[in-house]
Amino acid sequence: MGCDIHIYTEKKRKDKWLCCDYYTVNHWYDEDDTDEDSWEQPFNHTDFYDGRNYELFGALAGVRREDISHISPKGFPDNASKECLEDFTQWGSDAHTPSWLTLTQLKEHQYSIGSTIKRSCMISPEQAKDLERGIKPNNWCGWTNQTEYVHAEWEDEGNPLDEFMQQLNDFMKMRFYSYELDQMDDNDFRVVFWFDN
Repeated sequence: MGCDIHIYTEKKRKDKWLCCDYYTVNHWYDEDDTDEDSWEQPFNHTDFYDGRNYELFGALAGVRREDISHISPKGFPDNASKECLEDFTQWGSDAHTPSWLTLTQLKEHQYSIGSTIKRSCMISPEQAKDLERGIKPNNWCGWTNQTEYVHAEWEDEGNPLDEFMQQLNDFMKMRFYSYELDQMDDNDFRVVFWFDN
């Protein structure tokens, strides 16, 4: 079963955290629908990041990859924005490992991880032979029931937070005016996130 991340961006204004995200009209929403179990809402939340990268999940909260340096999950923030709280509450027991990180914390964590990723996974016998010759696999899995697959470890260049931080940076450039970004304190901007399986 796969694992997905749900992310909200929030900016502090006058000691209150406000949602910064975009929403789109949900054309499937029917205000006359009386089904209490319906998840349909008038507007759909748009995450700035919608990928499924277990190395990133590991780096953010130790989810699916506990071997990657991460910050211990902090739980859901008591002072979250209304929109974020409503979405988190709607997920109920399906939501797990909630946490939040300020932009300062994200930048510091990205720097502390460095530029090398340690791989620890299952690969095919052919890939294992290539790895012995110095050819690194370009695909692998965390676990498999394929009995011929073997466990392998190696290092690659890269940082699991790089793509995430680039997408966050691009989002912020679209969301805020340049003078707002210049004046913004990195401690007054954060991402709130949780996971579901």
